[in-house]
Amino acid sequence: MSGKSLATYACVQFQGYSGYKTMPEAVALMQPRRVILTFGTNDLSPSYSASSFASDYAKGIKAVQDAYPSVDIIVNAIPPLGQQHSNQSLTQTQVDEFNKALVEMCKEKGWKFLNSAEVLRDAATGWAKTDYTLSDGVHLSKKAVEAYFTYVRTHAYQTEDRRPQPLGSIPQPDGVPANLITKDPIAV
Repeated sequence: MSGKSLATYACVQFQGYSGYKTMPEAVALMQPRRVILTFGTNDLSPSYSASSFASDYAKGIKAVQDAYPSVDIIVNAIPPLGQQHSNQSLTQTQVDEFNKALVEMCKEKGWKFLNSAEVLRDAATGWAKTDYTLSDGVHLSKKAVEAYFTYVRTHAYQTEDRRPQPLGSIPQPDGVPANLITKDPIAV
């Protein structure tokens, strides 16, 4: 899903609720202390500017914040591409431009930026580290996801819990909709 559909795309289902919920609705139902949002890879396009991307993404993030004002917003960097990737219209230069726009957007809006790209990127080449993408050169490998989660845990944003207490009843996610994913890309 793209960052520009963050506010409007109904993609999360919960047990006991009919239909799918948007990300802002899901956050309000789940009542998390913080959310880490990682969007941007699906927005990459030669015809989409970094400033338009950041503006569209900010609207979605604002919708999440409006739906549940107590949540801490953390915007994650767009992961680097593999040097060899299947979609030649995607460029690492655009990933870098989008990430710079995200940093500026976060400064302007008071959101935190998590630069996970620094653990995924090869400092010498600027591309994703070797074996950090699947064969398409776009999606992260299991090794990269493990490095990413270690980075998240060791670069945690510590704040006071601002959520209203006691928390309301938290519904159980209904899992991945049937046939949405036919094979685990991480296991490939």
